Amino acid sequence: MKSQLYLWSRQVLYVGRSFDSQEHTHHAVQLTIALDGPLRLNKGGDQERLLSAVIIDSETRHSLLIEGQWVASLYLEPESEDYERLVNFFPGDQTGGFKNFSVKEKLKTQFLDMLKTGADPTLAKQLVQKLIEPAEIQEAQPLDPRIIKALRYLDQSQGVQVPLEQLAKHVSLSPDRLAHLFRQQLGTPIRRYVLWQKLRSAAKAACQGKPLIYAAQEGGFTDSAHLTRSFQKLFGINPSFLFSAQHQLIMYVE
Repeated sequence: MKSQLYLWSRQVLYVGRSFDSQEHTHHAVQLTIALDGPLRLNKGGDQERLLSAVIIDSETRHSLLIEGQWVASLYLEPESEDYERLVNFFPGDQTGGFKNFSVKEKLKTQFLDMLKTGADPTLAKQLVQKLIEPAEIQEAQPLDPRIIKALRYLDQSQGVQVPLEQLAKHVSLSPDRLAHLFRQQLGTPIRRYVLWQKLRSAAKAACQGKPLIYAAQEGGFTDSAHLTRSFQKLFGINPSFLFSAQHQLIMYVE
């Protein structure tokens, strides 16, 4: 079975082989489920904890060792609406930067079945929704036309730094009003949306077999070192390992 990586505009889902994790921190909130064996969590030298699933908060130093072969890991922006919903659904104390929780066996089986049958973006998105907020939610409201216009402008300007003032002028809003409306409608700040957009572009190029230096250029990074730092800071994973030839990976980029 090949590992699978799904990159959406503000979520990343990895379903695949587990790998040893050195102690590290990353900006994204991480939700990891052991699909066929327990997790061993060690936080900053504290006593090791044995868990079946865990939510690790942003910038929390930790190491995570999975005793089984397969895991599902979801990464979210700590400033995002998705993270707020996740916290609301799994209430409780998150002292020390992590929270253990239980997952139904049926959900684990669905992740394992997806590994066996091959990448399925529609199913992957449905499983992510069950993790973030298993209860049924209301249908999303249409985006404001000015936000749609801003997103198109950012897409067309990919690889080029777009000042907030320039983007605001393009959609006929003040910078403060645009920043507020963008966060309200998309659940993430503009600067973080742009970073995820750049990382998705670079990851897509890397999965196509391009060297990291070219993947970095595709994403608008100055060089491969800049890409590596940004990727590790957000996810805690070295992209050269993730996209190496020996790590068989199927990737979907929205």
